[in-house]
Amino acid sequence: MTDLAEEVGLSQSSTSQHLAILREQGLVHTRRVAQTIFYSLQSGTARTMLDTLADIFGSRRRSPAERVHAGRLTK
Repeated sequence: MTDLAEEVGLSQSSTSQHLAILREQGLVHTRRVAQTIFYSLQSGTARTMLDTLADIFGSRRRSPAERVHAGRLTK
C-alpha cells in the first residue's frame, strides 16, 4: 500500500480507506501473506475503467492497470 499511496499522493490511512471501499464494491481482491496484504483488480471491468481514466486525464507513465502486476503496483 505504501507504493500506491505515494503514487496517488495520499496518506496511507486515506489509501487504506479507499481500498476498503473498492474491496466492498468488488473491484479489488485481497490476499494476505503474513502481515502483507496484496491487492489486485477483481475484474476486467475495473482494469478497463482504470485504462479509460488514464486516457481521459492523460498519463506520462504507463496506465495504472499496466503497472498492476501480480497483485502489486510497480513503477
